[in-house]
Amino acid sequence: MAHPHILIIPPWFDIDYQHHFSKSYHRWAQDLADEKGIKVGLLYGDFRLGIWSREIFQRSDLNYHYLGVRDWGLPKVGFGWRRWTRQYLRAFEQYVDRFGRPTVIHGFSLLGVIAAGVIHQAFQIPYVYTEVLGSMISGHVSTRLVRKAHMPVRKASLVSGISPEMTSALNRAFGVNARLIPLYIDCERFRATPMPPGPVRFISIGSPALTKGMDLLVSAMRQVAEALPLCHLTIVCEPRDESLLTNLIQEHGLHDHITLRGPVPYEAIPGLLQDSHVLISASREESFGYTMVEALATGRPVIASPSPGAKYIVAPHHGRIVREMRKRGEIDPEALAQTMIEVAGQLPDYVAEDMHGEICHRFGKRRILEEWTEIYTQLSMKETG
Repeated sequence: MAHPHILIIPPWFDIDYQHHFSKSYHRWAQDLADEKGIKVGLLYGDFRLGIWSREIFQRSDLNYHYLGVRDWGLPKVGFGWRRWTRQYLRAFEQYVDRFGRPTVIHGFSLLGVIAAGVIHQAFQIPYVYTEVLGSMISGHVSTRLVRKAHMPVRKASLVSGISPEMTSALNRAFGVNARLIPLYIDCERFRATPMPPGPVRFISIGSPALTKGMDLLVSAMRQVAEALPLCHLTIVCEPRDESLLTNLIQEHGLHDHITLRGPVPYEAIPGLLQDSHVLISASREESFGYTMVEALATGRPVIASPSPGAKYIVAPHHGRIVREMRKRGEIDPEALAQTMIEVAGQLPDYVAEDMHGEICHRFGKRRILEEWTEIYTQLSMKETG
């Protein structure tokens, strides 16, 4: 039987491994190699204006192969597209020279599947496509990009979405029968623990701040702090968000009630969740919601906006979805505040071990990776048959 060699092409990536909110594809490659013993590679091309010299990025301390290529590019129209596709083909050839020819390519989001389609056309390697961007559901994705991706998506061996609303959006946009395969959680890392003692502590994690609705959450905290004077909110964000959020905190007089944490290592996220009582996801756009799954796995209820991810993940006994909207895509801060106050008074009703068990049954790493391994293996046999 053919041994799979999977090449992941993400739509964005922390090319030099300096940031903390761009690591999901790294974990995907790492877990495939660890759990399944599959040969895995990750190829990312950063081709855009403002780059003046070509750079190659590699890492020798990973359990998978990594090649990042940074070079100047043009806007993705006309000749700019042709240059981008040639650059990705050249980067792929460099990957093959270093690590061998993959048996399957996994392109994520529209840029990933376009790159996979270009490589398939040149080298006849089968590829699959997974969409993760919330803008595909909301309709905010570039129509030019959708048109460019139409043929690569149609030619993919498998098209998948990470939530029911995502699969519906893919079906509408491309006329394909998309398969629902959610993202996964490491249930060994995110263990259920009892609620900590003390006044209620809320937490929200993500970036960019406006997309994640952090401004709405800060506004809601003024009302929450009046009702629960000892409550506290921790916001984990990127440095780019700190100026906006600091100004909002000062504007609302909440410096005693809100703490900003810069990016923290992924390994620290379970502890932050376990030290809190409730996760807040006020996102304007959320196709899945890693942090919601992670919070529930640690036994912490979730309060969320009615995003596609939240409606898929958060059951009534897992927390609350705030359905009152201020305008399209924005929950009403007053309704969010009232929900936070109510849930804070109901914390004994949430059973940590039950939430952990349910979430791990639905989104556990082993089950999801088994599904992908079967897909990769079947396509690898076709490639080498």
